[in-house]
Amino acid sequence: MTNLWQKFWIWLGGEVESPSRTPALLSNLSDPLPTPSNSKETQEVSCPATLTTRKVTVREEDTLFSLAQKHNISVQAIAQLNYLDEQSPLHVGQVLKVPLNTAPLRPQAPEEAIVCRIRQKDSIQSIARRFALPPQIIIAENKLEKPEKLIPGQWLIIPGKPKSTPPELPHPEQTGGLIIPFEQSAKGVERKPASDKQQLINDEGKQLKAPSPPRHQPSPVIVKTAPPPAETTPPIPENTLRGLYLSHHALNSKTAREHILKLLHSANLNTLVIDFKDDWGYLSQPSQIPLAQIIGAGKLTTRALPALLQSLQSQQAYTIARIVTFKDSALAKTRPDLAAKSSHSKDIWRDHRGQFWVDPFQEEVWNYNLEIALEASRLGFDEIVFDAAHFPRPGLNGRPQFSQPLTIENRLNALSGFLSVARGQLLAAGAKTGSTLSGYACWRKDDNLIGQNIERMAPYLDALHPFLFPNAFVHGIPGCANPADCPRQIITGSARQAAKRLKAINRHCRLIPWLQASQDANVEIQTQIQAALDGGADGFMLWDPKTEYKGIERLGRKIT
Repeated sequence: MTNLWQKFWIWLGGEVESPSRTPALLSNLSDPLPTPSNSKETQEVSCPATLTTRKVTVREEDTLFSLAQKHNISVQAIAQLNYLDEQSPLHVGQVLKVPLNTAPLRPQAPEEAIVCRIRQKDSIQSIARRFALPPQIIIAENKLEKPEKLIPGQWLIIPGKPKSTPPELPHPEQTGGLIIPFEQSAKGVERKPASDKQQLINDEGKQLKAPSPPRHQPSPVIVKTAPPPAETTPPIPENTLRGLYLSHHALNSKTAREHILKLLHSANLNTLVIDFKDDWGYLSQPSQIPLAQIIGAGKLTTRALPALLQSLQSQQAYTIARIVTFKDSALAKTRPDLAAKSSHSKDIWRDHRGQFWVDPFQEEVWNYNLEIALEASRLGFDEIVFDAAHFPRPGLNGRPQFSQPLTIENRLNALSGFLSVARGQLLAAGAKTGSTLSGYACWRKDDNLIGQNIERMAPYLDALHPFLFPNAFVHGIPGCANPADCPRQIITGSARQAAKRLKAINRHCRLIPWLQASQDANVEIQTQIQAALDGGADGFMLWDPKTEYKGIERLGRKIT
């Protein structure tokens, strides 16, 4: 609860620190977002802490256990600090971070709320001991009806320490009759040391008085001012990629194709992304690939694609073939030997949407998708973008299992290796190589638990396409805990992070994010576009899975 003075301060633009139910960020690490923790089976988000570290070089006899003993810290702590699994093998010459403080870590309640994932053999009592909290508090916070029956993989909210007193708030300064917080003081007003009473001196040498903090909660004085002048949006450069997406289903509809072509012209767009292999593994164009014919991947094809491409090329539009790579129900169901398996049984694994994935470690899976990419390039596409070119997250029947251990290094090697081979073959075929990216991977320095890392992917890409949908950043970003409060900040900040990292590795790789254009998008399209460009994006793609693009129609004008 905030008192009237705090509400007044918030109204002025200030911030009030309060306990948050949002999972805490690992602000002491280079990765500001929740990171993998204790093992393959669990993920746990730790509370922020100030941690001083030093680097150690792995010797031949070292293991995570021996290093943990030597430095008087847990294996879990070293693994989390270095983005490793507890069973990860170490390599001679590998550099690890270890904490400098060697005192054993005592359990303590987090300063702010965090989330904890239930592991095998966890109980409410063991979790309470781990965070030095009474079990009743955790039970009440999570409204557990049967606390004695915790399910492995379940998430619990661990409440933070209650704040005994509200934080001390700075008082607002009153300048020229307009009340503003000091941090947002008008330009030309500087703060100089004074005696007991604070003094403000402006550029003309006049002294401005600031009131002392009130003893009682005052009623806010609202000063009406003229509205600020409307912002002018700079025009988008003509060579910027400005695109729409055409789904496999819409490709089969003449009405939908004509609608998309009209939108490209009326909205001043120059790029079209077309499903060549969709989310279920079905192809849009008849294929000569034997495996595609065996599994029936071509049963939903259309003959309209060559004519559509020819029409787009005559208008000098840039064309991108979208190939959904490792999410492939058609291949997994027909070739279960290539599919991700359930960790609980020998059945084929399904994700949370009931779809099947194949094994990114399998060479035959690589070759199949590369053959499809080459067919798309021969058809005339300018770029091939690999979507879902990553490992899946846990789904309906637990964690998926693959032909190799799911360590971070194995995941990174599999995906960067695939992109490396794809880049070589597509370059020879005259097509560019692109890949989509999870939005949080713009920020995270590990593999985002799915094998995606900008530094490992960028050398093999001509374009990177992160999904910058504000409502997908459910944990917020640094400086913004609630994505609904700062959608523009999320887009600009994420684009800026990705652009900076791309520039350091491959300055020729273009950053072309996906933005929301569906009916449920809660941010105006033009606002999203400008936010992405402000963050350093080289263009944008507008995503509407239904290909209706009512947001563009509501805009009623060209996107400029």
